[in-house]
Parts: sequence; structure tokens; C-alpha cells
Amino acid sequence: LDEIPELKNIWFEPVLHHDAGFNGLYRILVDTSLINASQKEEEEVIHKIEHVYSRYRNICEDVFEIKILEQLPITICGDIETDGLVELAEIMANIYFIVEQNINPEVQFHALSELIEKGKNYDEIFDGPSLKHGFIQSDELIAQPDSIVVSDVVKLVMQVDGVVSVKNLHLEWNGAQYYNQLNIP
Repeated sequence: LDEIPELKNIWFEPVLHHDAGFNGLYRILVDTSLINASQKEEEEVIHKIEHVYSRYRNICEDVFEIKILEQLPITICGDIETDGLVELAEIMANIYFIVEQNINPEVQFHALSELIEKGKNYDEIFDGPSLKHGFIQSDELIAQPDSIVVSDVVKLVMQVDGVVSVKNLHLEWNGAQYYNQLNIP
């Protein structure tokens, strides 16, 4: 994340059962900030990941595969009542932003002074590798989500300034409607 600016997030999953019986293999799942990336751009990102991983990997660990995750075009549908004081375009933009940041957050880098102001001690701040672009807090790293719960989306939408109520909210993906939960493939 620190050395490849095209990365939004990255997850390392151990390959538990390999046909040849190898241990120490990882499947690397990548969320890029590239929108509609060409195959050449994706190959360049994969090459950069392989290069950085090979410089920092532990002995007896290697890459099984690197997979750039596809965008999942989900539609949020529902009746949203507003207070009329905030522009509708601003409300929609804030809804999309807050849902995206909570379902698929980008890893944030923090300055030393920012973390000291938050009350973090030096042991917590400097725990981990030395980074070029600041510090990453371990508690901000989340696992890749395997589902989206509709009631969580409703709570997020209700936090947006100008939203009064949310009714009949559901998610749509691939022609299907999800009223409770959408499992991410």
C-alpha cells in the first residue's frame, strides 16, 4: 500500500490446501483505485506487487496468485425522505460516499502528529514496518467483506445530513433484488 499508489486496499489470504502440499502460499486480492483499467494497466500493477512482495516476503513464503478484484455494480434502491434544507444532489453524493467508505474503505495514512493528538503512544505508532507516506493503524485494517447487510446500509443512509427517513431500501445486483443481505461473490 505504501509503495504502489494504484492500490486502494489489499488482502493476503493463506492457501490452506495446495495440491502439491506446499505451505506458505498466499492468494493476494487487490482493490485498485483504477476505474475501467486496461489489461496492460492491471498487468503493471500485478508486476509492481510481485516486485514489492519479493523484496519484503518472509523466507518460505510465496505468491500463489494475485487477483485484481472486479468492481461490483450494486444499485441502492429505496424511498428516502429529506428535510428539504439540503440539495438533493449533495444528499445523493453523501449517501454514495458514506456507503462506499463503510463497505469498501480505503486504507488511510496518518501523520505522526495526528496520532499523538489522538493519544497514541510511540509503541503503538511505530509498531510495524517503516513506511514512506505516514502510519497505518492496525485497528483501521478490515477484512474483505463477504456480504452487505441491508439494515447496515439503512443506518448509514440515516446518518447523512438532510435524510429524515428511509423506507423500502434494497440492493440490486445482476438483475436480482436483495432485501436482507447481499453475499459478495
